[in-house]
Amino acid sequence: MTKVQRVRTVLAGLVMIGFCAALLTLKEEAFALIVLVVCVSLLIKGVHSLIYYATMARHMVGGRLQFYKGLFMLDIGLTFLMMEDIPGVYIMLYLMIGNVIAGIIDVMRALEAKKLKSGSWKLNMAGGIINIVSGVACAACLGKTEILVYIYMAGLFYTACIRILSAFRRTAIIYIP
Repeated sequence: MTKVQRVRTVLAGLVMIGFCAALLTLKEEAFALIVLVVCVSLLIKGVHSLIYYATMARHMVGGRLQFYKGLFMLDIGLTFLMMEDIPGVYIMLYLMIGNVIAGIIDVMRALEAKKLKSGSWKLNMAGGIINIVSGVACAACLGKTEILVYIYMAGLFYTACIRILSAFRRTAIIYIP
């Protein structure tokens, strides 16, 4: 990771912590703000995947997956953004499913890293377990939006702390003589 990438990662983590603080001050509007942020982030990720497909991935093996991924994210983001009164259940279901899937992937990657005797498998395992637990907690509190806001804030704060920590982690550099 270059110095610019490290600074960018730390700034992104600090912005996420600031967003958590803003959600604490907003009581009733916090859920609507979370819905807006999730929709906009899905739109941005979808457009980014489509641009990546158009510029590079279409020439790669399996590049069409980026195209489908971009279309799917763009479609979900636009659908949730255009709905007048989004029931909170749909957004929280999306977050719950996303957290559980991300947690399962993190646990699988951690187990693979442990098998390869990598040093960072413990942090990946902890992150995966936390993602799974937050997804299950969202499922348990599906009707209560205030508790869901707190679960989202806790997950966002954890992600921000992990980003900041990863910016200060030493990266291995391979030198070829």
